[in-house]
Amino acid sequence: MSNEWSPPTTDLSVRPTSVPYEPQPLGSIGELLSASWEQLRTHPWPSVMGVGLGFGGSFAATFLLYIVMFVAIMVATFVGLALAEGIGLEGEDAELMASAMMAVAMVFLYPFMFMIFMPIQAVFLRGGLATARGEDAHVSDLLRRPLRLALTGAALVLLMLLGLIPAMLLLYIPAVYLGLRWSLALHYLVDTELGAVDCLKASWRATEGHVLDLFLKNLVFGFAAMFGILITCYLGMFVIVPLQMVFGGLIYMRLSGRTTSKLPDPVLS
Repeated sequence: MSNEWSPPTTDLSVRPTSVPYEPQPLGSIGELLSASWEQLRTHPWPSVMGVGLGFGGSFAATFLLYIVMFVAIMVATFVGLALAEGIGLEGEDAELMASAMMAVAMVFLYPFMFMIFMPIQAVFLRGGLATARGEDAHVSDLLRRPLRLALTGAALVLLMLLGLIPAMLLLYIPAVYLGLRWSLALHYLVDTELGAVDCLKASWRATEGHVLDLFLKNLVFGFAAMFGILITCYLGMFVIVPLQMVFGGLIYMRLSGRTTSKLPDPVLS
Protein backbone atom coordinates (compact mmCIF):
# COMPACT_ATOMS: atom_id res chain seq x y z
CA MET A 1 0.00 0.00 0.00
CA SER A 2 1.39 3.39 -0.95
CA ASN A 3 1.86 5.94 1.83
CA GLU A 4 1.90 8.82 -0.60
CA TRP A 5 -0.89 11.32 -0.12
CA SER A 6 -2.43 13.08 -3.08
CA PRO A 7 -4.83 16.01 -2.84
CA PRO A 8 -8.43 15.58 -3.97
CA THR A 9 -9.14 16.43 -7.57
CA THR A 10 -10.11 19.98 -8.35
CA ASP A 11 -10.57 19.50 -12.06
CA LEU A 12 -13.22 22.05 -12.96
CA SER A 13 -13.84 20.40 -16.30
CA VAL A 14 -15.68 17.56 -14.53
CA ARG A 15 -19.38 18.28 -14.56
CA PRO A 16 -20.87 17.93 -11.08
CA THR A 17 -24.21 16.38 -10.26
CA SER A 18 -25.37 19.60 -8.61
CA VAL A 19 -24.44 23.26 -8.61
CA PRO A 20 -21.13 23.51 -6.66
CA TYR A 21 -21.49 27.16 -5.69
CA GLU A 22 -23.94 29.22 -3.73
CA PRO A 23 -25.61 32.54 -4.59
CA GLN A 24 -24.47 35.61 -2.71
CA PRO A 25 -26.58 38.38 -1.15
CA LEU A 26 -27.57 40.86 -3.83
CA GLY A 27 -26.94 43.88 -1.61
CA SER A 28 -28.54 47.32 -1.65
CA ILE A 29 -28.68 49.53 -4.72
CA GLY A 30 -26.12 51.84 -3.16
CA GLU A 31 -23.72 49.00 -2.44
CA LEU A 32 -24.17 47.56 -5.93
CA LEU A 33 -23.51 50.91 -7.57
CA SER A 34 -20.50 51.50 -5.35
CA ALA A 35 -19.09 48.03 -6.07
CA SER A 36 -19.73 48.46 -9.80
CA TRP A 37 -17.94 51.80 -9.86
CA GLU A 38 -15.01 50.44 -7.84
CA GLN A 39 -14.58 47.49 -10.19
CA LEU A 40 -14.81 49.76 -13.23
CA ARG A 41 -12.32 52.22 -11.72
CA THR A 42 -9.75 49.61 -10.75
CA HIS A 43 -10.20 47.15 -13.64
CA PRO A 44 -11.74 49.09 -16.53
CA TRP A 45 -10.13 47.52 -19.58
CA PRO A 46 -12.38 44.47 -20.19
CA SER A 47 -15.59 46.49 -19.92
CA VAL A 48 -14.30 49.46 -21.92
CA MET A 49 -12.93 47.11 -24.59
CA GLY A 50 -16.23 45.24 -24.70
CA VAL A 51 -18.24 48.43 -25.10
CA GLY A 52 -15.90 49.74 -27.81
CA LEU A 53 -15.98 46.51 -29.78
CA GLY A 54 -19.71 46.19 -29.19
CA PHE A 55 -20.53 49.65 -30.51
CA GLY A 56 -18.27 49.17 -33.51
CA GLY A 57 -19.81 45.79 -34.24
CA SER A 58 -23.32 47.20 -33.81
CA PHE A 59 -22.73 49.89 -36.42
CA ALA A 60 -21.26 47.37 -38.86
CA ALA A 61 -24.05 44.84 -38.22
CA THR A 62 -26.75 47.50 -38.63
CA PHE A 63 -25.28 48.55 -41.98
CA LEU A 64 -25.12 44.91 -43.10
CA LEU A 65 -28.67 44.28 -41.93
CA TYR A 66 -30.03 47.26 -43.85
CA ILE A 67 -28.38 45.98 -47.04
CA VAL A 68 -29.73 42.45 -46.49
CA MET A 69 -33.22 43.79 -45.70
CA PHE A 70 -33.22 46.01 -48.79
CA VAL A 71 -32.17 43.14 -51.05
CA ALA A 72 -34.63 40.72 -49.42
CA ILE A 73 -37.55 43.14 -49.76
CA MET A 74 -36.70 43.87 -53.40
CA VAL A 75 -36.43 40.17 -54.23
CA ALA A 76 -39.66 39.39 -52.35
CA THR A 77 -41.48 42.16 -54.21
CA PHE A 78 -40.33 40.93 -57.61
CA VAL A 79 -41.20 37.33 -56.69
CA GLY A 80 -44.64 38.41 -55.50
CA LEU A 81 -45.33 40.35 -58.69
CA ALA A 82 -44.08 37.46 -60.83
CA LEU A 83 -46.35 35.03 -59.00
CA ALA A 84 -49.27 37.41 -59.37
CA GLU A 85 -48.64 37.68 -63.09
CA GLY A 86 -48.28 33.92 -63.37
CA ILE A 87 -51.68 33.24 -61.82
CA GLY A 88 -53.37 36.15 -63.57
CA LEU A 89 -53.73 38.63 -60.70
CA GLU A 90 -53.83 42.34 -61.49
CA GLY A 91 -54.15 45.68 -59.73
CA GLU A 92 -54.70 45.54 -55.98
CA ASP A 93 -54.57 41.73 -55.96
CA ALA A 94 -51.08 41.81 -57.46
CA GLU A 95 -49.96 44.39 -54.90
CA LEU A 96 -51.43 42.24 -52.12
CA MET A 97 -49.43 39.25 -53.35
CA ALA A 98 -46.23 41.35 -53.37
CA SER A 99 -47.00 42.60 -49.84
CA ALA A 100 -47.54 39.03 -48.65
CA MET A 101 -44.16 37.96 -50.04
CA MET A 102 -42.53 40.95 -48.32
CA ALA A 103 -44.13 39.89 -45.02
CA VAL A 104 -42.80 36.36 -45.46
CA ALA A 105 -39.32 37.76 -46.12
CA MET A 106 -39.47 39.87 -42.95
CA VAL A 107 -40.49 36.84 -40.87
CA PHE A 108 -37.37 35.01 -42.04
CA LEU A 109 -35.22 38.09 -41.49
CA TYR A 110 -36.00 38.32 -37.77
CA PRO A 111 -34.03 35.17 -36.82
CA PHE A 112 -31.24 36.36 -39.11
CA MET A 113 -31.19 39.69 -37.26
CA PHE A 114 -30.86 37.92 -33.91
CA MET A 115 -28.07 35.75 -35.29
CA ILE A 116 -26.14 38.86 -36.30
CA PHE A 117 -26.58 40.80 -33.10
CA MET A 118 -26.24 38.06 -30.45
CA PRO A 119 -22.42 37.69 -30.82
CA ILE A 120 -22.18 41.48 -30.55
CA GLN A 121 -24.34 41.55 -27.42
CA ALA A 122 -22.07 38.86 -26.00
CA VAL A 123 -19.08 41.19 -26.36
CA PHE A 124 -20.81 43.80 -24.16
CA LEU A 125 -21.82 41.23 -21.53
CA ARG A 126 -18.48 39.41 -21.41
CA GLY A 127 -16.57 42.67 -20.98
CA GLY A 128 -18.78 43.82 -18.13
CA LEU A 129 -18.71 40.42 -16.47
CA ALA A 130 -14.91 40.20 -16.65
CA THR A 131 -14.62 43.63 -15.00
CA ALA A 132 -17.16 42.65 -12.34
CA ARG A 133 -15.08 39.58 -11.53
CA GLY A 134 -11.77 41.41 -11.71
CA GLU A 135 -10.57 39.04 -14.42
CA ASP A 136 -8.44 39.85 -17.44
CA ALA A 137 -9.98 39.53 -20.88
CA HIS A 138 -8.46 39.72 -24.33
CA VAL A 139 -10.18 40.39 -27.62
CA SER A 140 -10.21 36.65 -28.35
CA ASP A 141 -12.02 36.04 -25.04
CA LEU A 142 -14.75 38.53 -25.90
CA LEU A 143 -15.20 37.21 -29.44
CA ARG A 144 -15.06 33.46 -28.80
CA ARG A 145 -17.64 31.01 -30.14
CA PRO A 146 -19.53 33.43 -32.44
CA LEU A 147 -21.34 30.66 -34.35
CA ARG A 148 -22.64 29.07 -31.17
CA LEU A 149 -23.78 32.46 -29.89
CA ALA A 150 -25.49 33.24 -33.19
CA LEU A 151 -27.45 29.98 -33.32
CA THR A 152 -28.16 29.38 -29.63
CA GLY A 153 -28.67 33.08 -28.98
CA ALA A 154 -31.23 33.41 -31.76
CA ALA A 155 -33.09 30.38 -30.40
CA LEU A 156 -32.97 31.86 -26.88
CA VAL A 157 -34.36 35.23 -27.96
CA LEU A 158 -37.11 33.60 -30.02
CA LEU A 159 -38.14 31.47 -27.03
CA MET A 160 -38.23 34.55 -24.82
CA LEU A 161 -40.36 36.41 -27.37
CA LEU A 162 -42.78 33.49 -27.55
CA GLY A 163 -43.37 33.96 -23.83
CA LEU A 164 -43.15 37.76 -23.64
CA ILE A 165 -45.35 38.77 -26.58
CA PRO A 166 -48.50 36.97 -25.34
CA ALA A 167 -47.79 38.27 -21.82
CA MET A 168 -47.73 41.86 -23.15
CA LEU A 169 -51.38 41.46 -24.06
CA LEU A 170 -52.19 41.19 -20.34
CA LEU A 171 -51.39 44.80 -19.32
CA TYR A 172 -47.62 44.16 -19.42
CA ILE A 173 -47.41 42.95 -15.81
CA PRO A 174 -46.82 39.28 -16.69
CA ALA A 175 -44.32 40.40 -19.35
CA VAL A 176 -42.35 42.42 -16.79
CA TYR A 177 -42.36 39.43 -14.46
CA LEU A 178 -41.14 37.04 -17.16
CA GLY A 179 -38.55 39.56 -18.31
CA LEU A 180 -37.10 39.78 -14.80
CA ARG A 181 -37.12 36.01 -14.29
CA TRP A 182 -35.28 35.56 -17.61
CA SER A 183 -33.04 38.62 -17.18
CA LEU A 184 -29.93 36.50 -16.54
CA ALA A 185 -30.46 34.14 -19.48
CA LEU A 186 -28.13 36.06 -21.81
CA HIS A 187 -25.41 36.09 -19.15
CA TYR A 188 -25.70 32.32 -18.81
CA LEU A 189 -25.51 32.09 -22.60
CA VAL A 190 -22.18 33.96 -22.79
CA ASP A 191 -20.72 32.54 -19.56
CA THR A 192 -21.55 28.85 -19.98
CA GLU A 193 -22.15 26.26 -22.67
CA LEU A 194 -25.81 25.78 -21.74
CA GLY A 195 -28.44 25.51 -24.44
CA ALA A 196 -31.24 28.00 -24.94
CA VAL A 197 -33.80 26.22 -22.76
CA ASP A 198 -31.28 25.58 -19.97
CA CYS A 199 -30.27 29.26 -19.97
CA LEU A 200 -33.91 30.15 -19.30
CA LYS A 201 -34.14 27.51 -16.58
CA ALA A 202 -30.92 28.70 -14.92
CA SER A 203 -32.09 32.32 -14.94
CA TRP A 204 -35.48 31.31 -13.54
CA ARG A 205 -33.82 29.46 -10.69
CA ALA A 206 -31.29 32.20 -9.93
CA THR A 207 -33.89 34.98 -9.78
CA GLU A 208 -36.27 33.08 -7.49
CA GLY A 209 -37.36 35.43 -4.70
CA HIS A 210 -35.59 38.46 -6.20
CA VAL A 211 -38.15 39.77 -8.70
CA LEU A 212 -39.21 42.90 -6.83
CA ASP A 213 -35.64 43.63 -5.75
CA LEU A 214 -34.40 43.34 -9.35
CA PHE A 215 -37.22 45.53 -10.61
CA LEU A 216 -36.46 48.32 -8.14
CA LYS A 217 -32.70 48.17 -8.63
CA ASN A 218 -32.94 48.27 -12.42
CA LEU A 219 -35.53 51.06 -12.21
CA VAL A 220 -33.28 53.21 -10.00
CA PHE A 221 -30.22 52.52 -12.15
CA GLY A 222 -32.18 53.27 -15.33
CA PHE A 223 -33.35 56.67 -14.08
CA ALA A 224 -29.89 57.52 -12.74
CA ALA A 225 -28.27 56.52 -16.04
CA MET A 226 -30.77 58.51 -18.10
CA PHE A 227 -30.24 61.59 -15.91
CA GLY A 228 -26.46 61.21 -16.11
CA ILE A 229 -26.51 60.93 -19.90
CA LEU A 230 -28.84 63.89 -20.40
CA ILE A 231 -27.10 66.22 -17.95
CA THR A 232 -23.74 65.58 -19.64
CA CYS A 233 -25.16 66.07 -23.16
CA TYR A 234 -24.68 62.36 -23.89
CA LEU A 235 -20.96 62.44 -23.06
CA GLY A 236 -21.67 60.51 -19.88
CA MET A 237 -22.66 57.46 -21.88
CA PHE A 238 -18.97 56.63 -22.33
CA VAL A 239 -18.85 55.97 -18.58
CA ILE A 240 -22.45 54.94 -17.90
CA VAL A 241 -22.63 52.20 -20.55
CA PRO A 242 -19.53 50.35 -19.22
CA LEU A 243 -20.87 50.90 -15.69
CA GLN A 244 -24.20 49.38 -16.74
CA MET A 245 -22.42 46.31 -18.08
CA VAL A 246 -20.51 45.89 -14.80
CA PHE A 247 -23.71 46.48 -12.80
CA GLY A 248 -25.48 43.70 -14.71
CA GLY A 249 -22.45 41.46 -14.39
CA LEU A 250 -22.38 41.89 -10.61
CA ILE A 251 -26.06 41.03 -10.33
CA TYR A 252 -25.54 37.89 -12.40
CA MET A 253 -22.40 36.95 -10.48
CA ARG A 254 -24.10 37.25 -7.11
CA LEU A 255 -27.41 35.60 -7.95
CA SER A 256 -25.84 32.75 -9.91
CA GLY A 257 -22.88 32.25 -7.57
CA ARG A 258 -20.58 32.14 -10.61
CA THR A 259 -17.86 34.34 -9.15
CA THR A 260 -15.31 33.15 -11.70
CA SER A 261 -15.44 32.07 -15.33
CA LYS A 262 -13.58 28.86 -14.43
CA LEU A 263 -16.54 27.26 -12.67
CA PRO A 264 -18.23 24.34 -14.44
CA ASP A 265 -21.62 24.77 -15.99
CA PRO A 266 -24.60 24.15 -13.70
CA VAL A 267 -26.42 20.86 -14.18
CA LEU A 268 -30.13 21.54 -14.34
CA SER A 269 -32.80 19.01 -13.59
